[in-house]
Amino acid sequence: MRSANKYGQDYIFAFFFSNLFELSEKPSISIISAIKDGLKKGDIRFYNSLRLVMESDNYQGWKVALKPTYDLFKEIQPQFEISDDDIPF
Repeated sequence: MRSANKYGQDYIFAFFFSNLFELSEKPSISIISAIKDGLKKGDIRFYNSLRLVMESDNYQGWKVALKPTYDLFKEIQPQFEISDDDIPF
């Protein structure tokens, strides 16, 4: 997840990221750090991947470790609105 290679990160998000929550009760320090870095950089992929965990009734260890950073990103995340002017037809 710390790789500068976007395709490598995409691979992790597509095939492994969702399984991390099932593998351990709480995240390791290195995983917490990588996720926090991704969220602080504004990478929407980290936010979208964590949203399912944060909105779930499970994964309390993950929620406790990542909630402050997740909430901060949620507050500053740009809101995209589509108006009729944006539709090309």
